[in-house]
Amino acid sequence: MSLITRHQQRLSVSFDYPVYFLRGLFDAQPGPLVEALTSREPDRRHRLAVVIDRGVAQAWPHLAADLGGHVRAHSGSSSWRRPRR
Repeated sequence: MSLITRHQQRLSVSFDYPVYFLRGLFDAQPGPLVEALTSREPDRRHRLAVVIDRGVAQAWPHLAADLGGHVRAHSGSSSWRRPRR
C-alpha cells in the first residue's frame, strides 16, 4: 500500500492592464505614463520599478534620465528608486 496520494491542481491568474503605443512619452503633461499608473487609483501615490534592457539602453541612452525627470515632475502621483549599478 502506497503512502503517496497525488492530486492534480490548476491555477489561473488573470491580469488586466492598459497597453500604450505612442511617441513623445515624456512630452505631454501629465502624460500617458502618469495616466497608466493612476487610472485605477488616481488619489494614490504609486511606486515604480523600472528595468531597462541593455539593448534598449544602448538605443536610447538618455531613457533613465528622461524617465527620472518625468517621475520627479509628477512626484505627487509616483515615485521611484534608481537602482544601483
